[in-house]
Amino acid sequence: MKMLALDTSGDTCSVAVVEGQELLVEINFRHNRQLTERLPGIVTFALEQAGTTLEELDAFAVGLGPGSFTGVRVGVTMAKTWAEVLGKRVIGVSSLDALARTVSGAGIAVVAVVPSRKDEVIAAFYKPDRPNPIAEPDVMPTSEVIAKAVEALGEPRLLVLGECAHWISPSPLAVIRAASPRAFQVARLGQARLRVHGPDDPATLAPLYIAPPPIRTKPGAEAPA
Repeated sequence: MKMLALDTSGDTCSVAVVEGQELLVEINFRHNRQLTERLPGIVTFALEQAGTTLEELDAFAVGLGPGSFTGVRVGVTMAKTWAEVLGKRVIGVSSLDALARTVSGAGIAVVAVVPSRKDEVIAAFYKPDRPNPIAEPDVMPTSEVIAKAVEALGEPRLLVLGECAHWISPSPLAVIRAASPRAFQVARLGQARLRVHGPDDPATLAPLYIAPPPIRTKPGAEAPA
């Protein structure tokens, strides 16, 4: 099965083409607030490097977030549109699951984080080398993430992953590492989900939003209650 996978949930985005278990090409790039303009060209380049076309693909896999509201929406909309227009299958997966999977086999509990509001992150906790979190992702203060993870996981050492991992209060119990979801891992998760659950309905597939977007107000103005 030939698949195009993408994740646009963070500042660094990822596009990959896979065939079966083989990674044909993966491109990771910072979108610099130009995702809508840059993504189609990068997908075209990735397909050219893989020696294939959109029409020759069997399925699309896309990271649903949580993450950047605009970024996730762009990626999900593109994947759904391609699937509907070309009559292909589409599968959505958690971007946090894809992030945690980047260290699969490391034998350490993982805390995957993405930014939320000021001094808060959305976090998911993973037992060593397990593909699914022990509970649904949740919003929590950066100062409480390590304590909550240690209590929930019961593990003596943690690996904190994410573009905002440096927001987390340091602890001797945790290694902090900057990282982003990889499209290859989105593809692997999508393949597994496709085998077990089948494809998603493009008409109802939606981004995974855990928290509302931050409200930006003009200086001196009050935010609505």
